Amino acid sequence: MRGNEGCESEEQRLQEQMNNFKVEINRQIDELNEYVRLYKAKETNGLNRAEDGYKSVLIFVTYIIDELHELIKTIFDRHRLYIHDIWQALQQNESCEKIGNEFNADINRILQRWERYFQMAEEKLKR
Repeated sequence: MRGNEGCESEEQRLQEQMNNFKVEINRQIDELNEYVRLYKAKETNGLNRAEDGYKSVLIFVTYIIDELHELIKTIFDRHRLYIHDIWQALQQNESCEKIGNEFNADINRILQRWERYFQMAEEKLKR
């Protein structure tokens, strides 16, 4: 891919990724909220969930949310760099393929961390 054609393709892929990411973030946060709600319901129904246990869940979930917030900031910082690099390639009439591949690799590494946080939360909240 060279010049505008390659960059337009990368731009379209970026837009699709952002939309998919938005949907996935909302789904996972809703899921996390549901876990906490169900955990609280179990506690109030007297199923061996002490108040201290619920507080520890809230502290844990707050930690997870803080970590996810940092990952989101990292993703958006990486997107800004990606856009800058694409713009530079466009001005130089260079291929955007390498830029896109590097960007995808970075985002995939970040999303693996994201997934690990949700797995930690699922394990803790399903007990």
